[in-house]
Amino acid sequence: MVGAAYGYQWLKFRPTRIGAQKQLDEYISQHKALESFGDLELDVSTLTFAKLEERLQKPSMRLGSARISSRVGWACGQQDCLIWVWFKVPPDKEIPADGVPLALMVSDGWGSLFGSNQHISINGAYLREPDQQLREFCKKRGFGVEKGMNQITWDQDWNLIWTSVEGKTSSLYFLNEPRLQKAALEAKSILPGKTQE
Repeated sequence: MVGAAYGYQWLKFRPTRIGAQKQLDEYISQHKALESFGDLELDVSTLTFAKLEERLQKPSMRLGSARISSRVGWACGQQDCLIWVWFKVPPDKEIPADGVPLALMVSDGWGSLFGSNQHISINGAYLREPDQQLREFCKKRGFGVEKGMNQITWDQDWNLIWTSVEGKTSSLYFLNEPRLQKAALEAKSILPGKTQE
């Protein structure tokens, strides 16, 4: 009787276990790819597609984000990447070497669970550093105006949004505000029902 109950429970929860194993395998593959870059330092003020390819090699994944933008990814599994960069380039066009990103995201939320001691930095903002340390670093640089929860000005063009786990950053999102605003205005001008000038 106990064996039958165990067998029933095993079969009932098998899809859940398989799904969880697939998610874990996906993350492990992403994390290994991220670690293959070694300590990683990027500078948004001079970042171009060519510099990303020089440091990270060719992107592992490219997806269209909208009709006028593309996102490219590194440290990817089958479905997602730990590094995403958005460019204002239609999905069917080649990203120019001097293309400047609209946004950049670096994430490794589970890195500390795997004992990762890799240093990942964008302009001195580190993954897995305490939130308060990040805020203080921004203010020392002369910026750091808080725009919302975990959102702060980085410099005259870039804003930083981050997520945190237990008070430490797990994801960094850098947004190039002037370029994003310009792209949004251009997107509005090509929506159906609008006329292009």
